[in-house]
Amino acid sequence: MVQGRERGVRYGNGDNAVLRLVLWQVWDSKCCWCGEPVEYRNAQIDHIIPKTVRHARLQELKVRFGLADDFDPHDPQNLAPICVRCNPRKSDTDYEAPFLKTVLDCADNRRAAVISRVLSFGASGKVAERLLIARAAGLSDQAIREEFEEHAPLLARILSLVDYQSFVLVDVALNQSERCQAVDVSLDRRGRATKALVEEVCGSDLGSLLGQPIAQLIEDLDESIQSDFEYMDSDAPVRAGDGREYLTINVDTVDFERTDKSIRFLLRGSFSAGMPTSLLLSNPKDGAEQLQEGATLSGLVQCDVHWTFAGFEASECLLEELVLDNCSSQIHLN
Repeated sequence: MVQGRERGVRYGNGDNAVLRLVLWQVWDSKCCWCGEPVEYRNAQIDHIIPKTVRHARLQELKVRFGLADDFDPHDPQNLAPICVRCNPRKSDTDYEAPFLKTVLDCADNRRAAVISRVLSFGASGKVAERLLIARAAGLSDQAIREEFEEHAPLLARILSLVDYQSFVLVDVALNQSERCQAVDVSLDRRGRATKALVEEVCGSDLGSLLGQPIAQLIEDLDESIQSDFEYMDSDAPVRAGDGREYLTINVDTVDFERTDKSIRFLLRGSFSAGMPTSLLLSNPKDGAEQLQEGATLSGLVQCDVHWTFAGFEASECLLEELVLDNCSSQIHLN
């Protein structure tokens, strides 16, 4: 008698894709009728005793093959993988032949394994394993590509319901120069839609979208750190040199909205910069004295970028919650 969770492992209970895969695995990737190896893409689910069998005929077969009273044609005890060549010819098979009993016994012996694998399918760690396999699959192989195309539409629908985070590293060219700034961009569902809009409608990429804002941000940061040093409390004039040790930029929000004549992209993020700024202290008595003052500046930034057919045009970047940390705070210039 079928009890408990086993009742859920049955042909026709939702998507049969998992059941088909598990049957193919448990039967060692072979057709139950010809016994020959079969590729997954050519394997179908076979009802050993046809699912269309009439009730009276089913009762006769139960007696002939010693099947239980609650025998279910859709249960794994009556299911097996079959190749696309054997399946259409099977309609001519005499279902009272001794061979049918052999196949039924094989299915019954594998029933527990099929149910166990189906019930555990997708358990913790299994999804990651299978996604890694899919990611590593060579889609240039025709067989693999056909398998991917079979399941990709359903996977895409599932992923559209999951608001997961993905991350991309974008190299942003600065003012059409050869210099680039690496920017970590975090994309949620809305962010991925924005990225697709930039690529498909604007005919561009995230690097171009971020170009003007990032260049402006870097310019504002350099000016801010230099001016902060030069306004330090000192009896003698202090002049700050150039130089930036590091700069990390993270874009946490990428979104968009439609306007009458343009598309407005909304960018929000954070930054951290390290400045080994050279300080020159001018003293009329002792002459110039050079000091080294290290500092870090961090904060939040937001910027809007408008796109028209003429291209991207960024508005002013707004720096928020600026925090300046002088690493060498023990140096007193007065």
